[in-house]
Amino acid sequence: MCGADPLNLVGTLLPGSKVPAVSGNRIVYQDGVPAAVMVAGKQQMLLEGDQLAVQEKLIRH
Repeated sequence: MCGADPLNLVGTLLPGSKVPAVSGNRIVYQDGVPAAVMVAGKQQMLLEGDQLAVQEKLIRH
């Protein structure tokens, strides 16, 4: 999901640091929980698991 999406609730209602509402930021959810974020081009994994699949979805354009 794009960081500018109105449903970006990471850091407000959901755990984790706030993801600024900028179109270049991305959030990947896994089973309704934020699994990874990309802020200012830097990736951060929030959950353990299949990191390769999550990273692939995070950087897909």
